[in-house]
Amino acid sequence: SKLPELRESALKALADRTTQNNNVPTEPFVAALDDSMKRVRLQAVIGLSRIGKANVADKLVARLLDTDPLVVHATVKALVDLRASAAVFAAIDPTKPELAARGGLVLQTLHEKAVVDGVLAKLEQVKDSGGPPELRGKVDAQRRPFLTTLARLHTREADWDGKWWTTRPDTSGPYYKPETWSESDRIAAVLRAELLKANKTEQRWLLTELRRHKVTLPEAAELILHLAADDAALRPAALDVIASR
Repeated sequence: SKLPELRESALKALADRTTQNNNVPTEPFVAALDDSMKRVRLQAVIGLSRIGKANVADKLVARLLDTDPLVVHATVKALVDLRASAAVFAAIDPTKPELAARGGLVLQTLHEKAVVDGVLAKLEQVKDSGGPPELRGKVDAQRRPFLTTLARLHTREADWDGKWWTTRPDTSGPYYKPETWSESDRIAAVLRAELLKANKTEQRWLLTELRRHKVTLPEAAELILHLAADDAALRPAALDVIASR
């Protein structure tokens, strides 16, 4: 794993069989996370996921900002597999929206009360300053990744009932068969409050996110119909609202 011409293949071979990974050391993989070659970094991330030791999750989080999209994707998957929400919360900073957004890709997949608590705590850190518009816009940008994560967490994928679903219930996403869970009501209450207190710019953005994640709020339907009069981008959503009624 230290030979330049072999390190990618060596890392891949080391973690290849998950049934034989109990004694595989994590040190070569952690060291390779900062390798200059993106293919080596990719194998390092995948290997740590396959070894399955959550104590290395804090080392993985830095790869969420990797310059290679495949490494970022593998890192998100690895952190989900390790259920490493604590490491993600420790690393993400509201003043760094890109890291918060990529951390949200991990958190939105973990339907746990502790994750919802953590997202709400991060959202609380970035309150509306009530200051000048330029500062308000900066604060809004910092809040968006956490609101998107909440919208995705509002429902979860239903457990498969053992029957073949063919093309139904729904292939349009984000879930094939969405269902509410224990935290859905609390999440809906927060999103409703955020929607009603937001300015028009943020209302347009949040309405788009709610529609994208199929979060249905009565207040959202009314706002879409109202705002669509002046915003052509919202008119398809307004048509959906009318058709659904």
